[in-house]
Parts: sequence; structure tokens; C-alpha cells
Amino acid sequence: MVNITALMKGLPVSGLEPQDVASIHGLIDVPKDLEWRESLWLIEPPAGQHMPYIDPVKALEKLLCRQGAAQPEAMEQAREAAARMRREVADEHWINFLEPFEPDSPECLPVPDFVAWLRDESHRNDNKLQIPPDILDFLEQVARQASSATMFCVFSGPGSEQEPCSLANLPDQPTPYAMIEYVPGPQWNDIDPADWNKPDNPFLLWREAMRAIAQELEQKLGEPVYYFADLSNDLDDDLMHRFLVLHWCCTYRPDSSFVRYLLKICRANDVEELKAALINPASYTHPFKISHAFTLMETLQRFDCRFLPPQTHKTIAILFSTLEARNVAQSLLAQSIGAHALIIAPETLATEMWTEQTVHTCRSWRVLPLHDDTLNDPFALLALADALYVIADEKTSGTSFDLQLSEGAENLLWLALDSGMEAKYFSVDGRQLGNPETSLEKRGVPDRVTAFKERQAALKQ
Repeated sequence: MVNITALMKGLPVSGLEPQDVASIHGLIDVPKDLEWRESLWLIEPPAGQHMPYIDPVKALEKLLCRQGAAQPEAMEQAREAAARMRREVADEHWINFLEPFEPDSPECLPVPDFVAWLRDESHRNDNKLQIPPDILDFLEQVARQASSATMFCVFSGPGSEQEPCSLANLPDQPTPYAMIEYVPGPQWNDIDPADWNKPDNPFLLWREAMRAIAQELEQKLGEPVYYFADLSNDLDDDLMHRFLVLHWCCTYRPDSSFVRYLLKICRANDVEELKAALINPASYTHPFKISHAFTLMETLQRFDCRFLPPQTHKTIAILFSTLEARNVAQSLLAQSIGAHALIIAPETLATEMWTEQTVHTCRSWRVLPLHDDTLNDPFALLALADALYVIADEKTSGTSFDLQLSEGAENLLWLALDSGMEAKYFSVDGRQLGNPETSLEKRGVPDRVTAFKERQAALKQ
């Protein structure tokens, strides 16, 4: 008998495809625009779990390349080590997540299990991996900090307030709206676009077969389980209950690693038994609700960390001036593992108690009290840091170029950007704006800074 409860527990809360919750850069030295290819990614765990997961093969490949191995050699060693890891770490710790383009998704495990196995491996006489302890410590810190960081946005319904939360307090089950999947195209779509409208298109055949089933389910459940888009309208897309997406996966690629994982966790005897359960009204006990408004659970921000070797000195200046902005500053400081922190903020916000609780991942820290004249000499401030993160004072309007910063903060941010320094701007919901230069230019900040420079030069004459 299919265990639907166990099936739900083996899938993520935010959607069938897990969110990336953290990225790790700096392990391999590459140009900045190629870093995404060499980064490690930590993944949202299944329902009821609160520590991120990791793909051990990809992670080990990157770590071994850092040790100097050539990519083909690193991949071979990574696969061999991951196979031993698979045999030695308990089966229930391994997950196959749904990937949109890869039916044979890799097995992943929690970061703490991954690190613990590597620590045990380091004590073996025949250990060939030789992953340094400082990197393992760093991975543990990232996982722990990512678990407690506010990064998810939970939607309880259209028009409702977004409820931010962390992995640690993520709901154990999906909200009714998160039970519905947005399907702009079928998972694992390897159909040639030229063949899309052919009568033997497997997805279109499955889709037509679902019409009568979806109608019957709606009649018995009192809620639609499938919104069939107008395929002639490029702006219209299917919406369906997650069980129907799983039914498609079982139909299209029954031998895939993801479907085998589903069979394992729900204890189905075979694919046909699972498919029958996925369209059985008795399986639909968890609340669900289709909405055409955007009501999916999403990440507000990804936990973004850079590995800094012990000999590296990097000072990150974080400027904020309101209580709302302090919450973002706290998250940014948690991500600054191994860096030196310069906190530029009012003393009433950057209190000794708050700072000591916040900066424990940093190598050192100091507070520069933010007064009316603190930003009067932006060049002196920038000389103290290697990177500058500026946080808005309050919520910004999506239709305005106003970044909700004081003139002094705008000037400082522009000078940092213009000098080529690492400089970032964050709104009070934690989102990073990729092109703050545009807003600053629209507000005349470059001209204002030029005038400031001219006044400074005149004073020195």
C-alpha cells in the first residue's frame, strides 16, 4: 500500500523542485563572471528537516580541484568517494530531488552527514581526499548559519502579507498554494520544439488523458487539481497539483532515479501502484488551492558565502541606519564568515549585545557610530574596507529610483561602485539590487559627487 504521508515527507516544502538556499564561492580561483560554474550549492531539505543538503559528487569534485587535481581526475575520485559514502551513510539520509531537465538526479545528503563522513575519512590510513579541516569547518558554519537565516517567503494566500522565515522554522508541510506547481513545460522535456504539436507528443497525450481524471477529482474534492492553459497563448501556462506532476514523471520516465526514489519512500510495489495512488481522491488529504496569483513559496535571498583562507584579510563595511535594515545587516554578517567586519550604524542599533550575538562568524569587528557627520569624508571610510554593503532605510517603491538612502549613503555607494570596489545595495527585505548605479544616476548622484570632489580639491589648494 502506498504511504502518501511518507511521500510528502520525502519532498520539499516550497515545491517539488527544491530552492537553492546557499552558495559558496572562492574555493577555486576563476574570473568573477565564471564563479557560478565553480560554486558549491546547498539545497532546501525535504519536509520537516531543517539543515541544507548537498550533492556529494559535485562538492567533492570542486574540493579536489581546489587541492590541485585536474578536473577529470577530480571527478573520478569524487565518484569513487561518493560511492563509499553511499554505502556507509544510512539509506534514509539520501534524497533524490526533482530536477527539471535531469530525470536521473543525483543522490544528496545533509551537509552535516557529508562533513562528518569526510572527517572520519581523514583518519583512515589510505585517505586520498585530504580535505583540509578549515574547509570542513567552513562548510559546517555555512550550513548552520544558512539554517537560521531568514530567507524564505511564505505566502498564505493572494493579497496576504508575506511571512519571512528560515529553514529552522520553515513549515513542516507545504501551504495549500505550495501544493500547486506552475508548469510552463513538462519536466525532463527532451521533445524537439519542431515536434511539439505532433500527435505522438508524450506530454500532450498524457495531458489529454488527465482531463477526465482531473474533472473527476475536482467533482469529488470540490477543488480543481489542474488548470489547463490555452496552448495557443504564449502567456498562459498549466497549473497542477504536485501529485499530477509526479504522475507525469512516473508515466514518462518510470525507470528514472527520481521515480525509483519515490517508490522507495512511499513503499509502493511498482510504478503502476504509485500512479494509481497519485490520482486517487483518498490521497488528497492535504489542503491545496489553485491560484493564478503568484503564491509560491520562494527564497527572499540566497545565503551567499565566500571561503576566505586563514591568510586572507578582507574587511567588509556594512552601513545601515534603521531597525528594519539591521535585520538585513545581521544576515549579511552571518554570511561574512572569516571576514573582518566594520559596522557603520547608530549606536542605539549596533549595541554591544546585538553585535556580540551577530558577529561571531567574523574574525574581528568594530563599530563606527553613525552620526550626522560620519559620512562627510567618504574617502576615509572607503579606505578602511575592501567591500561595502549598504542597506536601505525603509521599503522602496518598485516604480521609483529612490533607494531610500541618505545623501551621504548615496555618495558613499556611488564612490565605491565608481572605484571598482566590491559594493552592494540591499533593500530592507534582503534582496540585492544588481544595478544600483542606474538609480543613483537618475537621482543625480554622480554630479553631486563630482561637485563634492571639486570642493575637496579646492580646500587643499
